[in-house]
Amino acid sequence: MNNLSFLRVFCSVILILRVTPTACHSLYSPNKNTTLSSTDISGNSSHLVRELRQGKSEVRSQIPNPWEGARVKSLLNPPFRGLLPFIESGGCKSGWTYRILKGEELIHFGHELECIFFSGVTPSQVPKGPLYGTILSIFNMEQFSGMMNLAWWGKLVNQVDCPAPGFSQPRPVFIGWNNLLGQFIVPFIARIGPLEENLAPGEFYDGKINLVLDYTVSFPEVCSDFEWLKESQGSDIPEENMYPLNKVVDILRLVGRQADGGAIYLGKSYVRDSFDASSTVIYFYFVNYDMEVNPEFEPGQELPPLVRSFSYTIPGLNQMVI
Repeated sequence: MNNLSFLRVFCSVILILRVTPTACHSLYSPNKNTTLSSTDISGNSSHLVRELRQGKSEVRSQIPNPWEGARVKSLLNPPFRGLLPFIESGGCKSGWTYRILKGEELIHFGHELECIFFSGVTPSQVPKGPLYGTILSIFNMEQFSGMMNLAWWGKLVNQVDCPAPGFSQPRPVFIGWNNLLGQFIVPFIARIGPLEENLAPGEFYDGKINLVLDYTVSFPEVCSDFEWLKESQGSDIPEENMYPLNKVVDILRLVGRQADGGAIYLGKSYVRDSFDASSTVIYFYFVNYDMEVNPEFEPGQELPPLVRSFSYTIPGLNQMVI
């Protein structure tokens, strides 16, 4: 991988994610309504910044396809796991079960995050309001994630009712933002649905429904009254995210609920490479207090057992050409 390709990948990671350690309940308790109106970002951004700051104390065809040929299992896995951005392989067995009591517990499940994710529950709807969390690994490296978590203060998901010409009712749209040092940047559209990506060889997917955070969309296509959408958010939304952010899709599933009511979502970030194959580059988790999502899921509840055994391969940085 040449220096330019490496820088593109590095920048895409810097601008995608993520968040604060979970001092969540001190800022947004389960009894506090975190559903935001369409003017919250513009009207209350300074208030959110203050609260989040408190919580923060804590080419193409000429390039050979790296996937051509036999699948490679890393010789560095597991002795040096988490230290270098190389390919990682593993497996999960049917019947395995998990009970996640706190988001922080996921930090200790590095070798089983793929198993926990695919035993997770589909969110019943898009969670609204602040999302707090932590990057768990990036390019199969756990040590690098701590530095990333210093810059990200959180995410917001805001529901707006987009005017829909030709229809009697406006169409609800869930638009989200990444919070970088108090600035709301890099928008995405949140929805409940399947992962609609062409996955790289070795990536596993069970076909189930997820919470999807989509950075690849054209925002005027999502909301035909694009000027109205920009005014509703009090921000100059781009028509599309810049390259390579427009190659990123996140999927999340509910994997637990804390004693304070916070729902724990485990997520995977995929990046689409130059060969249109999407690979996992980041594992992360969020804690959110929208109590309308899966209200039947109790604190300390055990996840359903895995229904099938599977193996997986997560590409390393050296396998990716963005």
